[in-house]
Amino acid sequence: MGEIMREKYDLVVFGDICCDLIFSGIESLPSPGEEVWADQMKVTVGGAFNVAAAASRLNLKTGIPCIYGTDIMSSFIHEAALEEGVDTRLFLHIPQPYLQASVVLNFGNDRSFVSYAAKEKEHELEQHIENIADEVPMEVAVFSMTDKENYLDLMKKLRRHGTKVILDCSWDERLLTSEILLKQIENCDYFLPNLMEARRITGEPEPEAVIKKLSGHTANTVVKLGCDGVIAAGGGRMLRYPSVDLGKVVDTTGAGDNFAAGFAYGLVQKKSLEECILYGQLCGSKSTVALGGFTASLYESELMDLVHKKAI
Repeated sequence: MGEIMREKYDLVVFGDICCDLIFSGIESLPSPGEEVWADQMKVTVGGAFNVAAAASRLNLKTGIPCIYGTDIMSSFIHEAALEEGVDTRLFLHIPQPYLQASVVLNFGNDRSFVSYAAKEKEHELEQHIENIADEVPMEVAVFSMTDKENYLDLMKKLRRHGTKVILDCSWDERLLTSEILLKQIENCDYFLPNLMEARRITGEPEPEAVIKKLSGHTANTVVKLGCDGVIAAGGGRMLRYPSVDLGKVVDTTGAGDNFAAGFAYGLVQKKSLEECILYGQLCGSKSTVALGGFTASLYESELMDLVHKKAI
């Protein structure tokens, strides 16, 4: 860790990563014994890697602690990180296969997943992550919600070190109604769920009621409303923003991850909550125009061009 300790990261992403096999243009999900055909297919890296890759394109010095092994999927993940400029020094290499994969089926305006991740090295990864939280300075940390008990301690520790902590969300019905998620929300600086997730957490149907309830648990809450934009609460204010449309939606995989990357970029640049949200919206919207979680992710120059156009 000595070499890494001398350098401060703009962003470190904490969460599971995997190989994504994405199928798009499916009319409906197949019934048992049935075969359906997709119009498009892409093999890429997904999960929390979407945040890291999108942030790296924005010229943030970005790392993501993860395990990679000797199998072809691990090699694919490692090569993708090198290609996207994600710092691989936070990777933990093990001398054995370590399979991590997710199949994504896009149909209509919805999607379904089938996923698998090896678990036999979880303890080693947890210890590796704890060492990073102790020794690696970082401006911003993005956490994916999880039932891992140690993540709560990591969030508290990083905030004591002065790191701004973002908690991102995903659809897991059991976890969305759990006590551990509420504790994580209470120990982050910014919570970024979408409306469906936020409704499940709060039990409230309307965005205004959702945001009011969540704002009682954390200082800043940003709820993504899809085509209806964003609603946020922070600094004692409730804010509403219209949606951003940057092209025909092809694949929504990773839209929330790109929002988190753009939002983190704004925090690193010391921008206001409003500006961070705009960066997040632009990055999230652009990511949906191509297949894959970061295929169409914005580069910093592209983001600044769009910000300038929005300001005119």
